[in-house]
Amino acid sequence: MNRLAPQIVILVMFWTYLRGIHGVNYIAGSIGEAKIMRCIDHERQALLKFKQQLYQIKDGFLSSWEKENTDCCDWYGVQCSNESGGHVTALDLSPSTNRLPPRLFYEEEDRFLRGNISSWILELKFLTYLDLSSVDFQGNQIPFFIGALTQFRYLNLFYTQMNGEIPPQLANLSSLQVLDLGNNYELTLTNMKWVSHLSSLRVLDLTETNMSKAIDWVQTVSQLPYLTNLVLSLCQLPNITIPSSLSLLNSSKSLAILDLSYNRLSAGSVYQMILNFSRSLVHLNLWENQINGFIPEAFQNMSALEYLELGANELEGFIPEALGKMSTLTHLGLNLNEFKGSILEALGNLTDLTYLDVGSNQLEGEFPKSLWNLCKLRTLRARENNIRRVMIPEQNQLLSRCPQYHSLEYLDFGWNRIIGPLPNLTLFSSLKVITLYLNQFSGTVPESFGRLTQLEELDLSSNSLKGVISEAHLSKLSKLSHLSFSQNSLIWNITYYWLPPFKLDFIGLEFCKLGPRFPKWLQTQKDYSILSISNAGISDSIPNWFWDISNSCYSMDLSDNQLHGKITDSSFEFMYYPEVNLSSNELEGSIPHFMFKVGALDLSMNKFSKLDSICHITNDTNLIILVLANNKLSGKIPISIGSLTPIIALNLGSNSLSQELPSSLKRCTNLVALNVGENRLFGPMPTWIGEGLPNVVILTLRSNHFFGSIPSNLCQMSHLNLLDLSSNNISGSIPKCLNNLTAMKAQNVSFFTAIDHDYSYGTEGSATYISFDDQVQLVWKGTLSVFRNTLGLVRSIDLSNNKLTGKIPTEITELVELVSLNFSRNSLSGEIPSNIGRLKLLDNLDLSNNRLSGQVPLSLSQVDRLGRLDLSNNNLSGKIPISTQLQSFDVSSYAGNSQLCGAPLPKSCPGDEPTITSKALMFQEMTATRVLLFHEVKTKLLPVVLRLFVMADNSLSHLFEETVQVSTADLTCRLDPGEVDNQEPQGKILLGKLISRGKLSRNVIAGTLKKAWASFKGWSWKEDNDGILHFSFATKEDAWNVLQRRPWIVCGALLIIMPWPSWLAPAEIVFDKSPVWVRLSGIPPFY
Repeated sequence: MNRLAPQIVILVMFWTYLRGIHGVNYIAGSIGEAKIMRCIDHERQALLKFKQQLYQIKDGFLSSWEKENTDCCDWYGVQCSNESGGHVTALDLSPSTNRLPPRLFYEEEDRFLRGNISSWILELKFLTYLDLSSVDFQGNQIPFFIGALTQFRYLNLFYTQMNGEIPPQLANLSSLQVLDLGNNYELTLTNMKWVSHLSSLRVLDLTETNMSKAIDWVQTVSQLPYLTNLVLSLCQLPNITIPSSLSLLNSSKSLAILDLSYNRLSAGSVYQMILNFSRSLVHLNLWENQINGFIPEAFQNMSALEYLELGANELEGFIPEALGKMSTLTHLGLNLNEFKGSILEALGNLTDLTYLDVGSNQLEGEFPKSLWNLCKLRTLRARENNIRRVMIPEQNQLLSRCPQYHSLEYLDFGWNRIIGPLPNLTLFSSLKVITLYLNQFSGTVPESFGRLTQLEELDLSSNSLKGVISEAHLSKLSKLSHLSFSQNSLIWNITYYWLPPFKLDFIGLEFCKLGPRFPKWLQTQKDYSILSISNAGISDSIPNWFWDISNSCYSMDLSDNQLHGKITDSSFEFMYYPEVNLSSNELEGSIPHFMFKVGALDLSMNKFSKLDSICHITNDTNLIILVLANNKLSGKIPISIGSLTPIIALNLGSNSLSQELPSSLKRCTNLVALNVGENRLFGPMPTWIGEGLPNVVILTLRSNHFFGSIPSNLCQMSHLNLLDLSSNNISGSIPKCLNNLTAMKAQNVSFFTAIDHDYSYGTEGSATYISFDDQVQLVWKGTLSVFRNTLGLVRSIDLSNNKLTGKIPTEITELVELVSLNFSRNSLSGEIPSNIGRLKLLDNLDLSNNRLSGQVPLSLSQVDRLGRLDLSNNNLSGKIPISTQLQSFDVSSYAGNSQLCGAPLPKSCPGDEPTITSKALMFQEMTATRVLLFHEVKTKLLPVVLRLFVMADNSLSHLFEETVQVSTADLTCRLDPGEVDNQEPQGKILLGKLISRGKLSRNVIAGTLKKAWASFKGWSWKEDNDGILHFSFATKEDAWNVLQRRPWIVCGALLIIMPWPSWLAPAEIVFDKSPVWVRLSGIPPFY
């Protein structure tokens, strides 16, 4: 929502009010027609002293304020009054030459004056009106002496850069009717009690004042009996509960305008207050608060309300019928909430409605036909819902309700699920904006769209439209500035020399067939800011005239065409340093020098062969993203590349670049992503990278000829998310200091899935915003894949296919955010770190083709997210730990380890039953005192899934395979201690509960557990009044081992053990489920 619009409405309303009080000539300063008395000399001297504290930003603003001009009543902004005997009664130094509402002035260039408020103003004792809005007072405080000007009826210090606490001395201005201190974001107001003394106040605007500690704000404004306008937008208002003892009966019964937008108020803080003014409110703005729940039915009692803005809150449920009864509404904003169901049909009764926004909710179904009969409606927004159908009534029905014309100007149904053909909109001849993107519209684009001659914006992108776009669609749209047909299957059937009637600012035609020739009509578009014609079937060279057009462009995308030939160098310079994407074409030759004068440049997937133009780059470049991957670049990377000091992302991968990586790159300290993989670079591993590039998140040096050891200062790259040094000739050991890569060990370091997408830069008065589509090649699960826009979720280290030796450092297990770890095809020895299970987020682990020995660590069975595991071709031995994950991998994951045994390998381990491997997961259901098993049984012939129900006394009662019942006599069922659990205890204390048909004695429990836990020393236990057992262990490791091997059987009873989080009481622990391991034997052979 545009903040400016409603506030302009507010100011226009109270401006009319002021004109009614003071008369046109009073607020018009010396512009008035009536000749008044000459000013009083000492007041003229005071004004000249006042001027000395002001600096004129724009010459001539106070040029009439001169000693030679003796009649100060003729000076700009000064008003004298005959009734006061010629005294100065009004001073208006706001920059509005035509006396428009001051809130229209937001920009710095609108300021005319800066300086201080001089105490000489106290000499103007008859001053009743002071407007210094938009004067820059440079962070000074509001002078306390303003409170001595007790004749004030109007005080306006809007947007004046004031600072500090609003002085309570303003309470002396008992005659004040208008107080506007808005848009001074450094002002604070801690205690509002003094405001209650302004008993004549009609208008109060404190926009952007910090009122976070003003807990008395409701009580105070309720004591202003004549208040009509109250604007407290962006004030950080505290939520308060209005005490029942507080009477609001003395509140202003004439409050017409209430703006509490951009706060964090809850429903309880708002409703009780606003409903007290239900009969008088005309304008109510509650945009962007935290109002949740349902809209009260009492809203329908606001009989005078015309403007209601409830957008950007947390309202839910159906749109209430009460809104359909508020017949005086002209503006209704409900967007950015959580409304569901269909759009209220009764909203069609609001015949005076001009603005309706129900966007960004969960509304569904068909859009009500009744809303098309709102003849005064100008803006209709319903974007980002689940609306499925839009049916516009027949022409005769619409004309019967709106016989003259329909005033609809803005129509937005973007990002819904609307099916069917595009609606017939020809009756809405006033339409300026049509936004129907991201729907499921099908069929063709009717030529009738070309008869909507007032159109300024037309967006039909991302639908299922097909057919032809001809000159008939466009030739009458002379006012069009935004055109987007992208992501459709449309064919552009325009004559080559066609001259369009419009000047476009936004051109979005990707995936439309514009080619094969380069569209010449673009030569007439000299003012566009965004051009996107990727995947447009253009098979042509880029004409030279193309680079001599719009210098206001900040995004240009011609990717994925068949553009060919060379790009001629040009002296053309872009104004806004745009993002230029020419990737996936067939362009060749040298990269022209002028291309490096942009903000982001993607020339990947072309045939460029020369990089020599980069030698001419100077330090004043604004290039922050450079992607030249997958070209035919060869030779040495120029040393001058270090002049790209602002650069954030540099991708030179998949070329034929050779020699050493230039150390001049260490001057590019802003680098976030560096990719020089898949080249022919050689030399020792660069030792300067770790110190010179401290902000790098992605570092890819894969598939080159680097040699030597991994430099230890690489460990200083604390922001690193992705490290790929694979397929080089790197030797030596893996540095233990890799645990200093803190971005790989810190949890929740980013809420974004991409690496720093947006960057802004530019000179004063000019800024460019670049969106970085991050991508990198990464060997993932054995396949070279391209990752886009998800790198923020990927923490990966790939050192594969090198000559590394030594052990895998245990410090690597501290990088708990790792998602992929690949040390394959080296000469690593020793054991896999026993605590590798700490890497619980691993999706890909490849340690294959090394010389690793020892057992597969038991802790690896805890990594339940593991999607690919390769431990093949090592010297591993022993039994593969049993878990849901480790047995699900193919035999090839463990092949080439002759001493390894256990599932899924065909080789059984000593002591295993020869014909069966079983695993089960059991959940205790306390209400039925039985355990539900999901059991996967693997025989030599056929894997079978069985569902078992086992009574808590361990007697088998039922066995099913789908609907087939198996006799219990055929099976033997035994509960075994488990080996896996993903929950790690928070400390040394565990809690337990026995599930048993009868109560076991303390001696029985103690004796059984003492035997079962003989390997754990120094543990103790007790039972509390709720029957919960508290087990205390000597070490956290002992507690963890007991927990992971559960369940424990105590004389036929099931002992459920759970960790004890410090923030929960024992009685709050839930004991309703527990993992259980079951061994079955005697499976019938037909299974």
